[in-house]
Amino acid sequence: MTSNRLHTFFPTVLGYGAILFLVLTLVTWGTRTKIAGSVVTSGTVQVENNPQVIQHQEGGVVGEILVRDGDHILAGEVLIQLDGTFLRSELAIVEGQMAQNFAHIARLRAERDDAMIPNFSIPLILAHVDQKDLDTHAKSQRDLYEIRNTSLRRKTSQINARQAQIEQKISGAFAQIHANESQLILVKQEIHAVEQLFRRNLVEAGRLRALQREQARLDGDTGRLLALIAEDRLQASVLTMETEKLQDDRREGAMIQLRELVAANSELRERRLALMERLSRLDIRAPVSGVVFDSQVFAAKSVIRPAAPIMHIVPNNKPLEVIARISPNDVDRIYRSQPATLKIGALGRSTPDLKAHVVRISADATWDETRRQSYFDAVLAIDPDTLNTQTRQAVIPGMPVIVFLKTDMRTPLTYLIRPISTYFDRAFRED
Repeated sequence: MTSNRLHTFFPTVLGYGAILFLVLTLVTWGTRTKIAGSVVTSGTVQVENNPQVIQHQEGGVVGEILVRDGDHILAGEVLIQLDGTFLRSELAIVEGQMAQNFAHIARLRAERDDAMIPNFSIPLILAHVDQKDLDTHAKSQRDLYEIRNTSLRRKTSQINARQAQIEQKISGAFAQIHANESQLILVKQEIHAVEQLFRRNLVEAGRLRALQREQARLDGDTGRLLALIAEDRLQASVLTMETEKLQDDRREGAMIQLRELVAANSELRERRLALMERLSRLDIRAPVSGVVFDSQVFAAKSVIRPAAPIMHIVPNNKPLEVIARISPNDVDRIYRSQPATLKIGALGRSTPDLKAHVVRISADATWDETRRQSYFDAVLAIDPDTLNTQTRQAVIPGMPVIVFLKTDMRTPLTYLIRPISTYFDRAFRED
């Protein structure tokens, strides 16, 4: 009996000892071991600062498409050429108006300055305008200048002829005055002689009165001639003023038209600059080197709306980053520079996990209409030390990623107890 008890006692003690040892080991492990916590979420690989969106400020009609999805392009390379027929036609009209105005301005300046011939010098901005059109405008204004000059000369000649007639009348009046003065000297001498004879009663009084009347007539005729000379001189002055007025009116009219044309040409210059700027934007160029994707234009004559996305370019040699969606329940455990591990399932098991860290977190939650839930965006930068050349070529934008964001260190016992404590903590607070 005793031997049987001893035979069963030792195995029983050994079993209880093993169980006790196992329990003590689990308790020790559960309370002493530290396990790194993590927030697990999904993300997507993208290029830093996102792919470059190609847009056009004004839109237009597609003339030629030079690239397709998947093409590798260089910065500055033409992607799409827009049709510029309308703009070039409008530019030709504007430049034609400018050329006509410049010829008009040259003619007006010649009239203002009384130049012999207008100086039809064309500015450099119109150097490429058809020379035949420039010559036509110059000839038209030159002919008009000659016509206006001829008209002015004819009017001036008529006035000069009238002035010459007046000068002749004045000269004739002066000659008559000189003759009257000569006759007046003779009459005075004769009157003096007759007066002496009349005192001696040698001549009759009638003869003396006749000579005195002749003297008065000559004095009156001289006065009348002097009045006519003054009147003619006044008329000559008026004609001179008319001549000057013709010149002044011509200059004043030229200056008024010049002011209007210069203002009009300034507006045309602004329109031309705007058209040249729009023409320079007809070639839609790549802002960065990279790969074309997500093209929205596929055929010539398509219409591009203003500011509408035309295509995207994934830049070359840009750092990769991951954008992850964080639940609002976990966002308080996310912070900047937080380390993370990335698993890219599309690359297979042979590709090692990538190290990353949080760069920024969105300031507010975003609502997902499809999933009917809100989320925060967290952007993670991939550590370059873990991204070798082979992996960099394999990882492309758009790949899905599983993100493990490391949080605080906790014991296994905490992992077991925390859900239960949280449950009871909420349960005992229900109404």
